[in-house]
Amino acid sequence: MTEKTFKINSRKDLEFKGDKITAIDLLSLKNCINMKSFAQNQTMFKFILEHTLVKIKNNWVRVKEIDRDVYMPLDLENDLGALEEITFAFIDNILLPFFKNSNE
Repeated sequence: MTEKTFKINSRKDLEFKGDKITAIDLLSLKNCINMKSFAQNQTMFKFILEHTLVKIKNNWVRVKEIDRDVYMPLDLENDLGALEEITFAFIDNILLPFFKNSNE
């Protein structure tokens, strides 16, 4: 997994990056991408937020704790725009390059 970091427009003060993800996890996630299925989308968004790290005071922490509704920074869970930006940035910066490289 790449150490590439990214930022989002709604939270310019924060820096994000992907957490370590196995190839098996990514292949499993590939099957969850179905914009017509609420359950599959929910699984995909949950996975993305649980595997995205945010830098807070020089420490990298998960945006969402695995299997818990704890988000960092603490007010993030109510910021729909930021969550959407994080999700699409993760897809653009981490998932798409991985799937593109695996197809080559």
